[in-house]
Amino acid sequence: IIYDVEDFKLKMQYIDGVPIKYLVTPELSEKVGELVGKLHSAGIIHGDLTTSNLLLAGERLYLLDFGLAYFDKGLESRGVDVHVLFQTFESTHRNHEALIKAFKKGYQSTFIDSEDVLKRVEEIKKRARYA
Repeated sequence: IIYDVEDFKLKMQYIDGVPIKYLVTPELSEKVGELVGKLHSAGIIHGDLTTSNLLLAGERLYLLDFGLAYFDKGLESRGVDVHVLFQTFESTHRNHEALIKAFKKGYQSTFIDSEDVLKRVEEIKKRARYA
């Protein structure tokens, strides 16, 4: 299939913010949990949840880069999404335990099936080849 792409425009909004990887705190991680809970409630899987893909502009969080996103209400997909974020916390942030705990609190506040997803995250973590 060949598409005529010359008559189309792609417009993007510039957001003057900072990736949260540079300033993440437990309080901010809780807000991330709330945001991801809302996303998962809508059946949207981000596909690349990292602190590089979350931007803070003022008091507002923006989730960026939906290039790997898809629609799925399955437990496994949601679990993998959260697991990727937890791996990012563990590999790049010293206080990763506090960040994970805070994320869970926020996630549970906005997503009714959060407990099932968080249990699946633990199962997914156990599947890793290297601990």
